[in-house]
Amino acid sequence: MEKNEPTVFYPNAKKSKANRGLFFLVLLFVAFCIFTLSASFLFVTAKNSQKAFMGYRIYAVLSSSMEPQPGGPSGGFKSGDMIIVKAEKPENIIVGDIITFSTGSDAFITHRVVEIRDGFNERKGIFFITKGDANEIEDPPVPFERLVGKKVAAIPRLGQLLILLRMRPLVTIIFLLFSFFIWAIILLGIFILYTASRRKRRLLNNQ
Repeated sequence: MEKNEPTVFYPNAKKSKANRGLFFLVLLFVAFCIFTLSASFLFVTAKNSQKAFMGYRIYAVLSSSMEPQPGGPSGGFKSGDMIIVKAEKPENIIVGDIITFSTGSDAFITHRVVEIRDGFNERKGIFFITKGDANEIEDPPVPFERLVGKKVAAIPRLGQLLILLRMRPLVTIIFLLFSFFIWAIILLGIFILYTASRRKRRLLNNQ
């Protein structure tokens, strides 16, 4: 007759998985912050407004044309926000996407696509009909070659800070160095806590 082995429970197993998950979430958050700071550095130091970082560009919002409206679509943003724009092929854009496009000069507009046309007047090719969520009328048709990319995120109020930093280069350098120093300390603290937690679990398992 076989003897059933007693079931062994490890009460720290779930806690360990939770701690590991929290650790990686914090790492992702820190990575996002480092990415944002790096992109901000390019924004405030580059003379070329089309400077990209890993295929992404950032812009400071200067108008209220995309301010969210009651009962309107989601994804809008306000004046003073910062938006992150990812380079995208024209054929991948669909109605409802929020795109950034060049006006033909040094200015850029970020509005929602309300219609896509295959040609306009006698010109062939993709044309985007866009409109600001807070605007009453649509923009003139945008040819595909003026497309910069698709808006993927908006960070409230950070655009105001970017504009201020761009106007004061010395403040920019001090601010970014201080930010990277703080995040380096946070990362080091996370690493120390995570290593200590793993060492403690090993000691408990060996007892």
